[in-house]
Amino acid sequence: MNSDQQASTIEGDFTARKKRRTISLRLLLTLTFGGLVFLSVATVLGISVFTNISNTTSLLNQKSVTLLESMEREIRNETIQAERVVESLATSYREGMFEIDDRDAVRQRLKFILRAIPVIEMIHIYGPGGENTGVLRKPGDRFVLDPHSDDQN
Repeated sequence: MNSDQQASTIEGDFTARKKRRTISLRLLLTLTFGGLVFLSVATVLGISVFTNISNTTSLLNQKSVTLLESMEREIRNETIQAERVVESLATSYREGMFEIDDRDAVRQRLKFILRAIPVIEMIHIYGPGGENTGVLRKPGDRFVLDPHSDDQN
């Protein structure tokens, strides 16, 4: 090899070394530790967000179940009261305590029942012969004849 070739080889090696990128050890350590810290913070944040969503969903489910159960219990209590009224009226009728034909006495009895049990808004009685009468509660604790009773026709 002649001196010109040696010079070009040395020059090529020098330019090849110049083209290689170098990174300082300080920058490498900073990026590595920074990346690990970022990864750990992101993981903790992701876990806490997932846990919060899970807990919120669970709490909402529990509250909705509790609300539905209380609504069901309230409706059941009100229907039980209405059922007792119907049973009481049927027993009174069977025992001959009132006749459906005596509309004034029936209306007085129905008004008494409506005053005693505020859950019930209307009572309508059908007799065995198709006759019927009823009383409806209006605002202000007023009572009127049921518009569907024979008394209105």
